[in-house]
Amino acid sequence: MNISSQKVAAFKAIQKQLKDIKKKEADMRIEICDELLRRKSVGTHSFNIGRFRLKVTKKITTSIDKIMLEALYDDFTPEEAACFAFNPSFQSSKYKLLDDSTNVDVVLETKPAMPTVVIEHMD
Repeated sequence: MNISSQKVAAFKAIQKQLKDIKKKEADMRIEICDELLRRKSVGTHSFNIGRFRLKVTKKITTSIDKIMLEALYDDFTPEEAACFAFNPSFQSSKYKLLDDSTNVDVVLETKPAMPTVVIEHMD
């Protein structure tokens, strides 16, 4: 293993800088958008500010109350039910309990994920 302590320290410093800059960017984006979109409707809006042209999108997020959906779904009209797509999600804890996973394995696709690195000082 040829990883030096200096390389690990540099990586840790970059991680901290990235975290800090992401927070600053998010804070500034919120500040700019709050001011520009105060009286605007949902959608994309363009603004000319000095020598910059900004294209800013005001969005809303919609989530599903799964408990309410399960309680009411059977009473929905076909048109109402069509508003919902049921997407399968993989439950690895249940998969691990299978004695024979042959059928499930056929539909699973795997690929390497980005590795995680957590650095702690050992002082």
